[in-house]
Amino acid sequence: MSPVLAKVLMAEFVLGLISNGLVLWVFCFRIPSWNTSTLYLFNVSLADFLLIVCLPFRALYFHQGKDWHLGDIPCRMMLFMVSLNRAGSIFFLTVVVGDRYFKVVHPYNKINLMPTIPWGVGFAFLMWSATLGSTTYILTQSHLQTDEIINKTLCESFKLNEGDSAFNTWHNVFFVSEFFIPLVIISLCTSSIIRHLRRHKDKQGKIQRTIRSMIFLTFVFIICFLPSTVATIMVTVAKNLRHCELYEISGLVFGASLSLTYLNSVLNPLVIYISSPMVQAVLNIHNIYKCVRKKSEEAHITVQQITSK
Repeated sequence: MSPVLAKVLMAEFVLGLISNGLVLWVFCFRIPSWNTSTLYLFNVSLADFLLIVCLPFRALYFHQGKDWHLGDIPCRMMLFMVSLNRAGSIFFLTVVVGDRYFKVVHPYNKINLMPTIPWGVGFAFLMWSATLGSTTYILTQSHLQTDEIINKTLCESFKLNEGDSAFNTWHNVFFVSEFFIPLVIISLCTSSIIRHLRRHKDKQGKIQRTIRSMIFLTFVFIICFLPSTVATIMVTVAKNLRHCELYEISGLVFGASLSLTYLNSVLNPLVIYISSPMVQAVLNIHNIYKCVRKKSEEAHITVQQITSK
């Protein structure tokens, strides 16, 4: 399974690097004025981009049959960056949905009356601080495990073959809760937004587009993060029950489910494109075609002027 996962991770790396790089370029150089929604979507893409750049190291690890050769500190840094930006992506996606909830369902709430960019920057800083505080523990101890039977060095944040410890307990609790708590918030906010919008007439199709974007965001979130969360619970249950067969199966399911977790960072640019009219305007295929055609015509005219002299 490891060689297959390595190929999948490299494919996700290439696609994620291109898509997130393009979205970050749009945010940084093609959108002149930002609001809170733009700011939060930018942070989603930033977290995804930072996670994506870690995937080649993860892919190399699986390509070598889950044998880590780069040492202790790189192992800690790689696991920390993956965990940090996975959590950051989840948290900011939740914030995006919450921000839209207040703007659509409670447009006159005092939260919407605060200075947009200063408030958004402060809240984004708070979210990154909370994310750092929740994941820095990964840097505090080694994650290298030597398997003497197969003569390999493992680099895993989940120590599946060790007993319960404060580290493992917190890691499991955080990994599971960072999915279910945002899932509840996203589901409640999305259902409230959909109910509210369906009460209004939709002459230009904007309401249906908004509803589809919210449903797609929720769908991607569940598909990408639910399998690894369920696999973590299965591993914990199997370990407590001392059920060896279930434990082995759960470990395999968890390893395979990580590719879906990383897939979220590939699909989020599509979520951002669907959710942001400003990004859609910049990346509109028709507009890009007209721009390229205009540049081509200008270059052709310039060449004709040069050759005529």
